[in-house]
Amino acid sequence: MGRSRRNATVTATEPSECLLITRDLLTRGATNVGVVAIEKHLLRVMSRRIRRTNKEIREMWHGAQRDQDQGRSGPRLRDRIRGLFKEPV
Repeated sequence: MGRSRRNATVTATEPSECLLITRDLLTRGATNVGVVAIEKHLLRVMSRRIRRTNKEIREMWHGAQRDQDQGRSGPRLRDRIRGLFKEPV
C-alpha cells in the first residue's frame, strides 16, 4: 500500500455531522467494536447504492431498447445515464 496522501474537498449541501476516518483508525480499528460497526454500516450503504444504481441503469437500458424497437427517438442511453448522476450535458 502506497504512502501517498489523498485529499478531497467536500461541501455539505445541508447541515451534517461527519466522521473523519483516518488510516490509523482503519488499521487499528479491527479490534474496536465501534469501528467494525461503522465499517459494516458503510459497506451496507455502498452495497445498497450500487444495487440501486445497477437497477436504474438496467431500466434505462431496457427503456432505450424499447424506444429503438418501436422506432422512437428518445434520449440516448448515455444521456439518460448522465441524468442519473446529474452530470451536466
